[in-house]
Amino acid sequence: MNDHYVGLFAAYGSMVVLTVFVSVLLTRKRTAEPIWPAQETVRLPRPWLDLGLFFVAVVGVIAVGQLYQRGLMLPTRGPAGWLLEAVNHAAIFAPILILLAIRRQGLGTVLLPGGRLWLRLAAGCGLALVAAGAYVLAGPSTVSDVAGAIADEARDGVLLGHAVQVFMEDLAIAALLVRLAAALRSGWAAGVCVAVLFSAAHIPAMLGSGDPVTATDFLHRGFDAAIGVIVMVGLIRTRDVLWLYPTHLLMDLTQFAA
Repeated sequence: MNDHYVGLFAAYGSMVVLTVFVSVLLTRKRTAEPIWPAQETVRLPRPWLDLGLFFVAVVGVIAVGQLYQRGLMLPTRGPAGWLLEAVNHAAIFAPILILLAIRRQGLGTVLLPGGRLWLRLAAGCGLALVAAGAYVLAGPSTVSDVAGAIADEARDGVLLGHAVQVFMEDLAIAALLVRLAAALRSGWAAGVCVAVLFSAAHIPAMLGSGDPVTATDFLHRGFDAAIGVIVMVGLIRTRDVLWLYPTHLLMDLTQFAA
């Protein structure tokens, strides 16, 4: 296992353990209104239909993503390029938001319920600092390396676009988790399936990169799935995706520092 994955396991593991601990602790304290779970378990009247339509929306996401890869979306050069880049990334995932509108399903069905949004996001930022500390202590990068990677993205004008992309990815993962859990009637089985699917989604790009594919590459996909299972534990426990976003974004940026 390379140092970067050691850092990722340390980061996501410590973050999820702390999240679950805080969730259980605040739930048991009668004097405090808990932050998590953020909502009741989501029920869908026709879960298999919603699951099938979700995958139709994913086809739309892939199609728009191909337009982006071919440079057929908004131009990102010029002083407003950083903003147009963010709009492009939002547009790539727009089919999933369109599906929610067509099915008249709220953001709660992508684990983004209303209420105490700023508190939940602030908690997520605090957890991201814990995750970053665990990542650095695990040894793959220093604080200056991670800060440098963030500064590089900001200087290149792609930081906002990357932030939008990660946020929309989190909503897509949460949407699949909710629909699969409703269809299978088991959040834990759905969580494992989502983690495996998320890891497998990287295989086509890996095979199409033109680089030699080794057993280590497939081992890394297994590591991705294991990290995904860890994340699913937190999502299922909290029924909220907002706390995950800051850490997911920060860990994505660490790959440039690793």
